[in-house]
Amino acid sequence: MLKLYSNFDDRVRPLVYAVKYWTKRRHISDPPSGSLSSYSHVIMVIHYLQHIHILPSLQDLIHHENVDHTKHVPKPHYYNAYDCRFVGDLELARSIFYADHAKNETLTV
Repeated sequence: MLKLYSNFDDRVRPLVYAVKYWTKRRHISDPPSGSLSSYSHVIMVIHYLQHIHILPSLQDLIHHENVDHTKHVPKPHYYNAYDCRFVGDLELARSIFYADHAKNETLTV
């Protein structure tokens, strides 16, 4: 899923690398010493980009009316009673997301 997010928009990967570099330089990416892991910082970047409508929630797209459940939706996979499915087709995710949201060009990396 992280690969899909990084391929969804060309701005994602450079921003993630910049945040990872920044956290390592500030020594705030070291779980044994009590800080968050690099993975946690990546998840926060993705959440932020979803919040400002640069990335979709691939999990939420499963429930979109334009998703053909016979082709694009895997069988339900539950973890602790949560449905963990997501749209894995990058082009489908882009077409649904961009149809619902105008492409946001405000983030410059």
